[in-house]
Amino acid sequence: MRTNESEGKETLAGILSKLFKKPVVQKYEIEVTAEERHLGEIRDFITQVSVETGFSQHEINNIKLALDEACSNVVRHAYKGMEPGSLKLEVLRRTDEMEVVVIDRGKSFEWKKSKTPDLNRYVEIGKRGGLGIWFIRKLMDDADYKSTRQGNRLRLLKKVKAGGKKIGQVPALPEGSAETTSAVAQPKQRRMSSVSIKYLFPVTISVAVLVLVIFAYMFSNQAKSMRSEIISSAMEATRRLAQDSENYLLKHDDLHLTGLVKTMVQTNTKLAYAFIVDNENLIYAHSVTQKMFKSFTPGPGFKLPKKQETVIQSIQDGNKKEVHNISASIYLGDMRLGTAHIGVLEDAILQDIKTGRKNAVLIFFIALAVSTSGAYFLMAFLIAPIRKLTDGMLAVSQGKLDHRIMIQSNDEFGQIANVFNEMTQKFNAAQHNLLEQERLQQEMQVAQEIQHTLLPRELPKIEGYEVASYYRSAKEVGGDYFDFVWVDDNVLGVAVADVSGKGIPGSLVMTMIRTALRLEARGNHNATEVMDKVNAFVTRDMKKGMFVTMFYIILDARRRVINYSSAGHNPMILYREENEEVYFLKPRGFPLGIDLPNPDLFRKSLTQESVKLKKGDLLLVYTDGITEAMNPRREQYGEQRLIDLMKQNHKLSAEDFIGKLSDDIVTFTEDYPQNDDITCVAVKEKMMADDVQFNLRRKLFYLVEEKGVSVREACRHLNVSTTTYYRLKQLRDKHGIKALRSNIARKDVQMQQLSLAERQQIVDAVMRNPLFGSKRISEDLAKMKRGKVKLSPKMVYQELKRLRLSTREEREEYVAKKKVD
Repeated sequence: MRTNESEGKETLAGILSKLFKKPVVQKYEIEVTAEERHLGEIRDFITQVSVETGFSQHEINNIKLALDEACSNVVRHAYKGMEPGSLKLEVLRRTDEMEVVVIDRGKSFEWKKSKTPDLNRYVEIGKRGGLGIWFIRKLMDDADYKSTRQGNRLRLLKKVKAGGKKIGQVPALPEGSAETTSAVAQPKQRRMSSVSIKYLFPVTISVAVLVLVIFAYMFSNQAKSMRSEIISSAMEATRRLAQDSENYLLKHDDLHLTGLVKTMVQTNTKLAYAFIVDNENLIYAHSVTQKMFKSFTPGPGFKLPKKQETVIQSIQDGNKKEVHNISASIYLGDMRLGTAHIGVLEDAILQDIKTGRKNAVLIFFIALAVSTSGAYFLMAFLIAPIRKLTDGMLAVSQGKLDHRIMIQSNDEFGQIANVFNEMTQKFNAAQHNLLEQERLQQEMQVAQEIQHTLLPRELPKIEGYEVASYYRSAKEVGGDYFDFVWVDDNVLGVAVADVSGKGIPGSLVMTMIRTALRLEARGNHNATEVMDKVNAFVTRDMKKGMFVTMFYIILDARRRVINYSSAGHNPMILYREENEEVYFLKPRGFPLGIDLPNPDLFRKSLTQESVKLKKGDLLLVYTDGITEAMNPRREQYGEQRLIDLMKQNHKLSAEDFIGKLSDDIVTFTEDYPQNDDITCVAVKEKMMADDVQFNLRRKLFYLVEEKGVSVREACRHLNVSTTTYYRLKQLRDKHGIKALRSNIARKDVQMQQLSLAERQQIVDAVMRNPLFGSKRISEDLAKMKRGKVKLSPKMVYQELKRLRLSTREEREEYVAKKKVD
């Protein structure tokens, strides 16, 4: 990467730049050969520059998608039929934007003819660059293309900003559009508002008088009821004080008694005092400490309360304020211990009454305002049907036959509205239905065109494997997608996905998935990491409620290992001829595109598993359109029929098996229209690891000895060391060509899931005794000599976890449910 930067030194140009507020420009360049294997270098280059510019992760993803689409088109189309030329990127990075210029010397493209702002016209325009250019324009802020003698220049501009539309959202209509004009052209009719005003005044007066009468009655009784409530509460408090003081007074525990009376006065602002008097009229506890252990001298006429009696007497305190003294006797059985006294301030009662009356007046005015408003809205509600009828008649008089009067009632107004709507509906139904059918048909045609451009046109050829695919679209556009992408020269990625949405939104999501997958899969041998990066690309731009299930496998022609990961997709089926067993391979993982609360939750949910195919093995990745395919009797094709077909035809090549599966589905469905796409990819191993190694070594000698390629270049091309070449040459010269074949020990990758038969054995054991754990189940199966492979307690436990039967409660619940069924 060559970089030119203006450093912003205090030169004349720098001073002028500051004066005229021109941002400092930094220039970056990269030039590579126009081949797909070099697109990863461009991706890394543009990512680095975008991060330095200050773009958010979402904006960086959009830039990478746009550049990958543009550069892929140059590789596939600009140099088609020519030797691979150069692909150059010039990047100008400013303070708040980045300008990218893609330069090539291949065939030019008629950019102006690819204007496709309206997706509904995509079919009329055709496939030539329509969707790709639209995609670039959508992701970038500005884009233009020029063809000169020096080369073709595609200029892309991206500004530093946040936000963006989600796929599937309908943009807001601009002012002046037909819909907006139609809505504004009908001003609301206010002729009937005079009726509301006419009846509003007498209704308001009547409501006000009623509220006033209710308020006057409540106001006159408010003081009495509040006083009674306060006194009653104080009497109850006095009785509780007498009861709580029994044991303390008997034990002469003045400390706890003092705490009782002080706490009571501190928590109740209406109390003037509280104290306890014993039988000798000695104040044993008082809320005022200075009055403790003094003689209690009641005033004239003081009445001593009897057992279970509470006495109220009005007295004056030291400040000559009226206090209501409430006293209650303290008894322990029939033995009198003393008297409990509480004093309630009259001023506190009057203050509460005053506050209550203020609140009552406030409530009165609020009730009056609410009732007046209610009367107005009630009148408006009653007159609304008449206004709707009037507006409807005016709309019909202007020729708007699609106007509907919305009156949901069974009275005369509702009957008039229903007759009106039925009349206008009959006039407008035929024309509306015709336009709707044309619109839906056009949308489905657009979606089908987009979908068909995404699917691969030919099968890839990878050494040692047979790959075949089958796709059959439903009567409606579904969301199935499969693709093949070269990770490197000897590694192939295979993806099968199912988008939840249909129509144009689903097709656009497929476009995002395809572009993101081809961008991130190059050079990445980790299936879960590819899934995670694809999910990061599409999640923010997907319409709410949509999601994608996806199964991604990586075929390594050299290592002969298949790595795979699943994002909530159907399990991959493996038929192993060696033991005639069927395996459902389903790593855990969330579907793509779900907006999870924790961004790391999706990555943590994914697991990657591996498997080595053996001679005669058959691998099938599919969507649920196969197992849910229906015949006219509404019967489903089902998993068991699919498994039986694999067992019966596993010896066929991958392509022949796919043909057999296609014929069987057609026979079963009897040409009954399907509601979901049918998609699958079959993989079969046709060459053992030692054969692959033997062919590789022969090719190495062929390049050097027959094609004249240097040893260093040939070794670099085949990814082997020069030391290995000379060692093999010495071995061949001494023992002949057969010495290049070595019986390579193929260490099996441990199967992480059991076969269907082994799984069924475990389920049967659970049904026999749900109390058995993994160890007892393993011993039980060993005694019965079930299966060709002994199932260890660990293997049993892992399978019980997958079946959600790892606890005794889960197993007992499962058995009980099965017995009921």
